[in-house]
Formats: sequence, C-alpha cells, structure tokens
Amino acid sequence: MNKSFFTAAFILLVFFSSTAKPRLAVVISFDQMRGDYTERWNKNFGNGGFNLLVNNGAYFAQTYFSHANNTTGPGHSILLTGCNPAKTGITGNDFIDSVCNCLRYCAADDTSRIYGVESPIGRSPHLLAVPTLGDALAAEFPKSKTVAVSLKDRAAILMAGRKAKTVLWFDQDVAGFTTSTYYIKPKWLDSFNRRYNCKRFAGWQWQTELPDGASDNVDYEAIFPGGEKLFPHVIPNDKRDKNYISAFLHTPKSIELLFDAAKAAMIEEKLGEDAQPDLLCISVSTTDFIGHLFGPDSREIEELYVHCDRMLAEFIQFLDKRIGRNDYILVVSSDHGVAPFPEIVQQFGKPPIDAGRIAYDAPVKAIKNHFDALYGQRSNGAQWVKYFDPPTIFINEEAMESAGGDLAEGAIEAVKAVKNIPGIAYAATVDDIMSGKTPEGWNDEYTRLTRNDLYPGRSGQVIIYPKQYWLYGSGYTSHGTFYDYDRFVPMIFFGGGIIQQRIEKIADPADIAPTLASILGVSIRNADGIARNEIYKIEKTKSKK
Repeated sequence: MNKSFFTAAFILLVFFSSTAKPRLAVVISFDQMRGDYTERWNKNFGNGGFNLLVNNGAYFAQTYFSHANNTTGPGHSILLTGCNPAKTGITGNDFIDSVCNCLRYCAADDTSRIYGVESPIGRSPHLLAVPTLGDALAAEFPKSKTVAVSLKDRAAILMAGRKAKTVLWFDQDVAGFTTSTYYIKPKWLDSFNRRYNCKRFAGWQWQTELPDGASDNVDYEAIFPGGEKLFPHVIPNDKRDKNYISAFLHTPKSIELLFDAAKAAMIEEKLGEDAQPDLLCISVSTTDFIGHLFGPDSREIEELYVHCDRMLAEFIQFLDKRIGRNDYILVVSSDHGVAPFPEIVQQFGKPPIDAGRIAYDAPVKAIKNHFDALYGQRSNGAQWVKYFDPPTIFINEEAMESAGGDLAEGAIEAVKAVKNIPGIAYAATVDDIMSGKTPEGWNDEYTRLTRNDLYPGRSGQVIIYPKQYWLYGSGYTSHGTFYDYDRFVPMIFFGGGIIQQRIEKIADPADIAPTLASILGVSIRNADGIARNEIYKIEKTKSKK
C-alpha cells in the first residue's frame, strides 16, 4: 500500500479519537432543591461535592422551569425529554384522564404489576407522551443501556422512559427496591435488598453537625415521623414499629441506600463499559420528604444537604475511579423548588408581607355553595367537583348535565365562585388559557407558564393559583406554582469536555436533554429546551510520530 493511504488512515484515526463521546451520562435530581441552595450553604460543603461542580463545571446560576405546576411528576418528565407538560402529558402527579374518565396516577399502568406488592395497578411510563433521552439512545445505539433509581417510582420512571433496561424505586411494602413487570427485574435485585436491608438502621440517630445552623426550635414546623420537631431524629429501635420505614425515609440513611443502589446498578449492568453511551438517572427524594415537613429555612434541610454533599462527593469519586472523569458527563438539577413557610414570611418580612394559608377544601366548598344556589342542591348526592388537585379543578360533567348545563358553563361559574376566596389570586377557565388570550387579572408571563402545562384531556376545566407566599393546608410547606421560588432550581454540567464557566443568562431544565443529546450524538425532537453547545468542547488528541 502506498504512503498516502497510511497518511489518510492516520488522519481518520486522529479524527475519530478526537471526537470520542462520553461513555456514560449521569443525571442526578435532588427533589425540591431550590436554585439558591448551592451558594447559600456553600460554606457548609466540602470541596468534592456541590462546590466541586459549581467551581469546575458549567454552572447555570439562573435556571427556571418554564411551566407553572411545579411538582414531582411534571418536573421529572421534563428533565430528560426536554418538553413541558403540554407535550409530555404529565400535567400533575394525578389527573383525570379523559380516555378512561377516571383518576390516574402519572406513572400508573393497569397492564403491569409491581414485584412484591399486592396491587392490581402497576407502574410504567405508559402515560408519558414523548420519548426520553434514554429512548433516543436506545434507538441510535442498540447496546446502549438506561438505568434509573429513586425512592419515588414516578421520578425513576419519568426520567427513564419506555426503553430503559432497569428502573428501580423504593417501596414501603417491600422495604427495599422493586420494579414492575413492564421492565425486566434485575437478577441481582433480591440479593441487593437482602444485603442492604433498610432494617439494619434500627435505632440510628440523626444528630446535628453544624455549630451555627438555622434554629431548630420552630413552632410551625411539622414533626418527624413518630418523633419530635427537634434533633436528634431517631429511626425506631423496633423494626416492626409502624413509623419505621417512614422515619428511615426521612433521614440521610435513605440517601445512602439510594446511592448504594445506584453504584450496584452501575456495576451489575456494566454501565459505561463499552463505546455505546449509557445513561444513569438518580432522583434523591429524601430532600423533598424533609423539605415538606420542615421547610427550606429549617435546621433539618440545612443539615440534610451536608449529607447530600458528602454522598455526592463520594459518588463522584466512584465515577472517577470506575469510568474516568474524561469519559462521563454528570448533570445535577432538580424537579422543582419550594415555598417558604408563610409564617416565616410574616415574621421576618420587612415591611410586613402578605402571606398566609388557604383551607385545602375551600375551593370545593365555594363551588358547592355557588352551584347549589345557582342550580339547586343535587338530590342524587352528586358532587359538583369531580376532582381537585391544585391548581386544577375537574368539574363533574354528569352533575352539570343533570342541572341543564355543560362543562363550559360550569367552568365559567366555578371561576366566579373561587376568585374571591381569601388568598386566591388567579382563576381562569382552561378554555380561556388555551385560546391564546390572557385571562382577566392575569399577566402574560403567568398565562404562558400555565399554558405550557395544559394537555388536552388531562387538564380539567379550571386553573387557580394562590397569591405569592400563600399555601394550601397547614403544618407543612409545598410547591406547585409559577412563582420564582417554585421554578428556580440548580443546573450544573460537569465532566469530560465540559468547559468551566458560570453562566448568568436565564436557562431552563428542559435544556438538559437536548444538551446531552447533542453531546452523545442523538436527536431529541420537538423539545422545548435548547442544546447549550457553548458548554462543551472535544479535546483534540495530539498525534505521536
């Protein structure tokens, strides 16, 4: 062969070696992690976890979801599809589905069963209307594997998608990790559950570590399962205690078990061990469990993130050793933020800020009273509201028809009924929002964010939102609105080829899937997010003669 052939072959070899893709992408969602936490508590963190990512990765400091109902199901469906709920179909954790005219959990599937659980309804991504990054990888690379692990089934399932190899979540009845018949049950799972049984933490005490953390004595916080409001928080000694599993899930030990499962899955499924890129999805749910009870300004949540940082650092070391930092991409983000306790806002706001709580059943009662007066009480006992899960109201079509009306009329009257409830700021019919106009009393931005949530057949007839710093119910905090504290989350890319930089321009967690797709060489179609190609470079391999 002539010299020119060897020269051309050498050039091709250098080209292909310089465009090698990462062998593994890892996406970690810290459920309910608000975007300010990474810098707010950076003095509490070591150098190998969050601070390592912020200081050495591509750190998007202003990342906001572009939809309104910021809850677990919708948020996790966005992270690896790049699409808002108007496309994913995951409009809430639960919704009335017009296909069956019944209440559906966002990850429910009547055709599958959960291993180890006596329930007629299984779990799958059946209701997810668009493909995930893992689905795109499977289509392009036949040997590519997607694995997802979480304490919540919906978080793992909605990140993983339809073609995932292994999808695991923690189930209280199993007292360990399980999956459904929709997926393949790993041969190693039973052995893992025996070896890493959560009952081994009986009697463990969660003590404080920070000498100058937030106050631990706050009257309006909820209580630890089976325990008190104050540290230490204890997992019961008796493994048969009814509070055992719940207490375990509300401690850092549940995060430890989650990362143990993620490491085992990486090893057993041989992730990142060949040239075809794999995907690992991890959702840390404990941060949401604790956040709801104690709030974002609590000693508990501040202490918990010290443990999160430590375990994240250990997991990065594990990735470095097993895969090599140049051969993986790690993304850290969240599914939603969280509101402060209204009581804190009232106490410390200067000048005083309007904040408060709304009885959870106030909208349903207001509609009942208004409709009873308008149409007469239902002699057959039918309820005017079929289902209410903030921000969505589903009107009972049968009740309306029996009163001589229809859903459109019912929606208009329901808006009239709820808009004067103290603490309610925004109420509109779904038809008005879907029509493209801005409803009376709304602004264009809130209308746009709400429209991004609406999916035909799953969005009810009325949308309502409380005032800023107002919450439904008592004794806990929550999320699920279009206010910044619910939409603001972290987004950090780290690993091989990622350019260290702090980016202040507004970004969206929907950008994660298109960005990883671009890096890994696949296509995410019709995404609402965009590929942030400016954060990634391919190191050129220098030739040696």
